[in-house]
Amino acid sequence: MSWNFLDAVKGQFTNELLSKAASYLGESDATVQKGLDTVIPVALAGIVKKAEAGNTESLLNFAKQALDSGILNNLVGSFTSGGSGIPSIGPSLISGLFGDKFGGIANMVSSFTGMKGASTSSLFGSVVPLALAALGKFAKDNNSTPGAISSLLSSQKSSIMSSLPSGFDLSKLLGSAEPVKAAI
Repeated sequence: MSWNFLDAVKGQFTNELLSKAASYLGESDATVQKGLDTVIPVALAGIVKKAEAGNTESLLNFAKQALDSGILNNLVGSFTSGGSGIPSIGPSLISGLFGDKFGGIANMVSSFTGMKGASTSSLFGSVVPLALAALGKFAKDNNSTPGAISSLLSSQKSSIMSSLPSGFDLSKLLGSAEPVKAAI
């Protein structure tokens, strides 16, 4: 069975959840959709980059923490007043993936999408743990080794990168020698 990381994460965001997120964040549905269409591949690009740097074991530790947070069963709680909110591990997971480059990445996403900075941070705070939890669930369900996860992510890199919106270039912020952008 083939597993597609991008589809696994995007599939969590139903139209109903998108509307709840938009209402919660005080943004339009269209703006939040544009935000998700940017934040999801950016988050996955950060995960791929972490694996490419040889940090797959620490990535799997992050994935286990995210899976244990329960976000796969309560994503709606991130966008509901009185809900569980963004998982408490969200900021540490974001820092583990992007380090000191996160501020620049978030600002770039906000500028590109027209979302408020707080909304962008909220999306990252939910998407990063969700993506890592999905990866963690896949690894657990398939008893995957770090090498197998590294190979999986490598095999899906071009699909993830091509899902970045046209004109959105992360190469300077992720420190890649090759351009990390969508084909125009």
